[in-house]
Amino acid sequence: MPGKNLLAVLAALLLIVAACGDDDDDASSTATTVTEAATTTTTTGDEGGGASVSVVLSDPFGPAGTPGQFAVEPDPSSAAAGQVEFVAKNEGGDLHELVIVKGDDPASLPVDEDGVVIEEELPEGDFVGEIALVDPGTEESASFDLDAGNYVLFCNILTQIGNGESHFQEGMVNTLTVT
Repeated sequence: MPGKNLLAVLAALLLIVAACGDDDDDASSTATTVTEAATTTTTTGDEGGGASVSVVLSDPFGPAGTPGQFAVEPDPSSAAAGQVEFVAKNEGGDLHELVIVKGDDPASLPVDEDGVVIEEELPEGDFVGEIALVDPGTEESASFDLDAGNYVLFCNILTQIGNGESHFQEGMVNTLTVT
């Protein structure tokens, strides 16, 4: 079975190459997140910048004793251009996501009849990426290469209760300035 031996040798070589890769903790890597609605590719690494933005995602359905409202709260509200790590912390009771698009005014984003941003209708190049499906009480992170400019951060989930509830329309939106 020469074919099986060749496959075994190729698999072993791939493992050796992977093991001999850069052991530097800052090495670049690519992660892909696939959801029912979108595919997101994020790049993390040492391409420059190095800023970190913590983003609290909240809603009125948070843990008992923590009254809240729908909100996206970045801290800090500005970052240096280059690789920016976003840490999305869901402090609410609903499932949330963090979508990042280049733009100055959240009101100018195209929305459908339910108040959900139509990501496919954004101007080409404005969609940066997203951290999809952040469960209540958890945090997820991803890094994106951002140029100087203004960005809109929002949750684009539509909760299907009654007529539906657009998290974006309920106020889960904010801005970030990149210098």
